[in-house]
Amino acid sequence: MRLYIISAMVFLTLFSCKGTKNIVNSTCIRNSNPMEVSWMKKAVDTHHSEQIIRFKGKVKQWAFLFSGKEKYLYDCNGKFLATGEDIIHFVDDAQKGVIIWVREYRND
Repeated sequence: MRLYIISAMVFLTLFSCKGTKNIVNSTCIRNSNPMEVSWMKKAVDTHHSEQIIRFKGKVKQWAFLFSGKEKYLYDCNGKFLATGEDIIHFVDDAQKGVIIWVREYRND
């Protein structure tokens, strides 16, 4: 058995989409803390979201479902994709989402 150690480099590219209703442009990264990503924090505040669920999108990038009284789906750049029943058209398998953030409440 051989063990190979390979160094990896990560390149992040900023995307800018003209003519779309983006909250804020971002990089397509798998972030463990959505509140560190400005467009995600703004989407949570705008939609009064209770949780964020990450999906692998049909175009093989991350898609994020902001769920509360209503559901809103964004791509990894902060571009709005769909709401309501149209969301299923953008994710590969709605059963395979991963909850990455849940709103916390205090009893103070």
